[in-house]
Amino acid sequence: MDEEQEPFDIIGICSGLSDYRLAWNLNKAFGWEFAHSDISIKIPIKKSNAVSEYNFYQYLGLEDYTNLYLVKNKQQAKPLLEDLPQLDYVLIIKNNLVLDTDELVDLLRQHHQIIAAYRYDSSTLNITEYLQFEESYE
Repeated sequence: MDEEQEPFDIIGICSGLSDYRLAWNLNKAFGWEFAHSDISIKIPIKKSNAVSEYNFYQYLGLEDYTNLYLVKNKQQAKPLLEDLPQLDYVLIIKNNLVLDTDELVDLLRQHHQIIAAYRYDSSTLNITEYLQFEESYE
């Protein structure tokens, strides 16, 4: 596995909130600073030359370099994680040196606006190679 394909944590979230409301709630609950990104993730559509684009919110940890990305799973009627269409959101955690992911899942499950939260291993998903984000620490 090359350096760009380093494993990362993924948490699937079920919530009836809109994406900006969930980002706001997570910011309030955890002291994060999610902001809507100007770029999108591009995922190739199987058996065609087309791509699906997914908007996301990002929080770049300036002090610990832990980066969080919140992506609505279904955009333009196509789930980002085709194997997990029941998820409403995908929280991607990269360069994690400080967060206890299991503890975070438990805290998310306790949040009154979140119905369910599940941890997934990035190496088991077939689109992991496309979940690359351009980090900018300005």
